[in-house]
Amino acid sequence: MTRVLPLLTLICMSGSAFADWGVNGVAIQCDRQTNTFVIAPVIELSEPSKGAIDVEPGFQRLSEGTHKVVCNIHGLHIQAKIRVFGPSPKGMCMGGGYVDIRALQAGTSKIIPDVKPFNWVCTDPTLIRITIKNTGKEPPKSELCTADNWEWDEGFSGVRCESRSLR
Repeated sequence: MTRVLPLLTLICMSGSAFADWGVNGVAIQCDRQTNTFVIAPVIELSEPSKGAIDVEPGFQRLSEGTHKVVCNIHGLHIQAKIRVFGPSPKGMCMGGGYVDIRALQAGTSKIIPDVKPFNWVCTDPTLIRITIKNTGKEPPKSELCTADNWEWDEGFSGVRCESRSLR
């Protein structure tokens, strides 16, 4: 009995341990006052950390499923098809969920012509933000931002953004 007690104690203690978890998501904003359309990352963590990214004010988080998004900013018609998958027990990358942009078009310009993972750190670099702006005073522009890495206590690092004119 004295040998069984330490083993039983160890088994009971290990059952009360919890692993940290994170969920990758996406939020959008179609702002007709600033004439911008934005696709932004959301990272929900099991405990407070610098790596967490909340839904920004004025943004709408997309739930699991396929979303057809339409936005008109200053006469520019934007269409996107975004898929959101929840967390999966199938391993490290899929464990936090998955988001992809199936297509993104602004007017006649294809910003994302084919499937592109979004806010998914298992790609290098990671696409983390897309902004389309159309003020009407200059040609519409798109800006795609990527990051080299994401860490729990740091967030995204090696962030770079590239802008291009849509006309």
